[in-house]
Amino acid sequence: MKNILYITIIVFIIISNGVFNNLNAQEKVTHWEIKTSSALDGVCLLNTLTGDPYYLQFYTDDYNKWTDILKSNTDKNIISIYKMKIKRGIIISSYLTYMLGSNPDTTIIDLKYRFENDFSSIKTQLKKSGNYNNLNWLYFRLYKKEIKGYLELLSNANFDSIYYQDIKPDIQHNIDSLASKISGFNIVPYIENIFGEQLESDTITIYLLNFTKPHGISIGNNRFITYYNYDIKIYINNAIHEVLHKPVNNFLSNTNYIKELKKDTFIYNAFLNHDKNFGYNNFFAAIEESCVRFLEQAISEKLGTSYNAKERWKNDDKGMHVFAAILYQVYTEKPTLSFKELIAEAVEQCKNNGGETIYNRLYYNFQNK
Repeated sequence: MKNILYITIIVFIIISNGVFNNLNAQEKVTHWEIKTSSALDGVCLLNTLTGDPYYLQFYTDDYNKWTDILKSNTDKNIISIYKMKIKRGIIISSYLTYMLGSNPDTTIIDLKYRFENDFSSIKTQLKKSGNYNNLNWLYFRLYKKEIKGYLELLSNANFDSIYYQDIKPDIQHNIDSLASKISGFNIVPYIENIFGEQLESDTITIYLLNFTKPHGISIGNNRFITYYNYDIKIYINNAIHEVLHKPVNNFLSNTNYIKELKKDTFIYNAFLNHDKNFGYNNFFAAIEESCVRFLEQAISEKLGTSYNAKERWKNDDKGMHVFAAILYQVYTEKPTLSFKELIAEAVEQCKNNGGETIYNRLYYNFQNK
């Protein structure tokens, strides 16, 4: 009986390694920092103020309230920035908070001052944080006047004062509540183990905001923004997700996997036909997102914060992340593979059998359990 138990334990250890080879969850402790920012929230409000129907489904009342306060229905700066979104296929809040999130601004007044008196410091901070990109900076400079005009609109309407009086108290209540609950979730060792590399910091910073729905948005360096009134599972999973983006991006950039996967009509058509409001509007970004979502699912299953994988791959962003489902299916078949081995296996199976075959195998297996 003891021998059977001993063999069972060994088998469990072997099976449970896989993506998390050599994981020692006590190697490093995750430190959590939770805060808010009227500057970042004001930037996120711009999504709604454009009148985009995608955001009005979440913020109809706020649209009516703030367009009345700001008198912004026909503001030329907002109209121009919305045209940039359509032209470039970007998410306004994601793009602007990423460009501005490296700076220590906490209010719209701070941010407005930077645009007027110290604009070059935005570029300096982007470079210092490793978030600088020539093309992103080029577009950012092209729209400097419009962004500055939008900040002036908020500042003139006393956005910061209204924010701190009417919005921040609810956010602060959730910050205080979350701080005591989240400390027990140690996610950094899982993420570091996947790629065998240390993160730049073991501190995860969450900005809880009011106007960010439905997005969780990375602003670089283990920092991200999200809606202030979610379940704690969403915060944990968002944190895992956003911190994974950089190492996944670095890994994929040094492979030929994107080129190979683009040849798979099932995977590529899922990208071509996806709702552009979700972002991921180039194929590399879509595959990166699928890899991140798969790894997030695998880690969250270990931590007990996961949601049903079958439902997730069908519903996340209207089911566009088919490669995440393919990775998950290969993971269920070969759980002892590391992530690098797993993605190589998935790409090879797509090449030989077609991605749709593997995807359908996942749902056949779920249905016949």
